[in-house]
Amino acid sequence: MGMVIGFSTFNSTPFRIPSNVSINSTKEYLTTLPSSAFSGDVASIIIILLVGFILLILINQLSGLFIAILKKTILFIIVALVAYDFLPKYMTFLKQEGYSFSAILVGIGSLVICVGALYVASRGLFRTAKKRIEDMKFKVEHYGKAKLGEESKAVHPEYESHTTSVKDAFSKHAIQSDKSLLTVLLYCIVAEFGVFSSRTISAPSVKVGVTFFAIFVVALLIFIKTYYADYKVALTYLSVTFGGGLLLAIILGHFWGNYPLVDLLSINFFKTDSLVALITGISVSMFAGSKG
Repeated sequence: MGMVIGFSTFNSTPFRIPSNVSINSTKEYLTTLPSSAFSGDVASIIIILLVGFILLILINQLSGLFIAILKKTILFIIVALVAYDFLPKYMTFLKQEGYSFSAILVGIGSLVICVGALYVASRGLFRTAKKRIEDMKFKVEHYGKAKLGEESKAVHPEYESHTTSVKDAFSKHAIQSDKSLLTVLLYCIVAEFGVFSSRTISAPSVKVGVTFFAIFVVALLIFIKTYYADYKVALTYLSVTFGGGLLLAIILGHFWGNYPLVDLLSINFFKTDSLVALITGISVSMFAGSKG
């Protein structure tokens, strides 16, 4: 059974497998996630981190204070992992492709994105930790008077508010907020770069890829319904990140993953690294914009 790994050139010859192998192939693909994560696959690490976070919430044994800080910590780890993994891979890419204008431009743009994402992630972690500590002090000082869920008046709700429209995506508010459309798009871009700079395993066939994507969409809609207070905002975020993420996945797949455009613009897209990048990018961005 053939798989596309890393930077290998894509073979456009269709690879056929019997329909009864599809379920087994999907199971095999999912069971490779832990081993891929331990071998340094950024996409697998991101998926495991997000699934682990959701499981912790479902178990519901941790306090709200710790969950919020944990979420920001996971986002910071994801960005740091991508930056750490991307930079050496880019230097190798430069040696192989040469110091052309386009290669250098991609490097500068990627560096700006990584630095910006690290700043946003660290700022979000610091703000959340500070906010939760203030809440804890407030509850201790007003013990017996304030309700358990009441928060401190010293918090800054604008840091946690969403961008309500695409028009406001690049406003001053969007730059300051940790959950604006601009912020979640930044996380989407970083996550997709992480997929293409690591050892990524794509789906072994179109059928497995379509199945995996369908499961992802259903799970994502459930997640949005559960962890977004405003469903309209959630759908706006999803639409924008899907459109931007799909475009970026195709561009990276062609110029970085060496996939022919004819495959990326056809159903063969579902068995390329670009699908993994799209799913990873949307997952991280929607996770960043959710409650908590």
